[in-house]
Amino acid sequence: MTKPHTRWLALAAFTLFAVSGCSISYSLTQSSDSLTNSSDSISGSFTSSTSSGGDAAAALGHFLDDVSGLAAAWTNSLPELAGSAEFEHELGSLALNYGIVDWESDLRVYYAIGQGVRQAGSDRQAIGDQPFLQSGLMKKNSSLIISGYRSVSS
Repeated sequence: MTKPHTRWLALAAFTLFAVSGCSISYSLTQSSDSLTNSSDSISGSFTSSTSSGGDAAAALGHFLDDVSGLAAAWTNSLPELAGSAEFEHELGSLALNYGIVDWESDLRVYYAIGQGVRQAGSDRQAIGDQPFLQSGLMKKNSSLIISGYRSVSS
């Protein structure tokens, strides 16, 4: 009598597990689909909000403010930590956060760098001594950096 009863319990447990397993699998699939749809919706909202002219101009303004802040931070950093390649890498990462892929050709970036150097309290003569401004790209745009520097009142 013990064996038929045990078989029946094992069959009931297996059936219950199989049914609940399907339910869990279905529930997880539905949750995953819901998250995917939410993510697509959020991405779509972001894309549509940044594609309008006013929002794009505001995002660019925020980006340039962040470039100034980054330059100010690097101006005050330790020289051995402030190489030009690392600085340009940070600029590139910052630009990508704003959806900007060609920051190197945007002249306003160099102007903003100069503003940041001035905001950090650096002397005009010290601009050329900043380790993070020693790359060919930065030297090529040094007149814009200096113009940005001069635009900030002391």
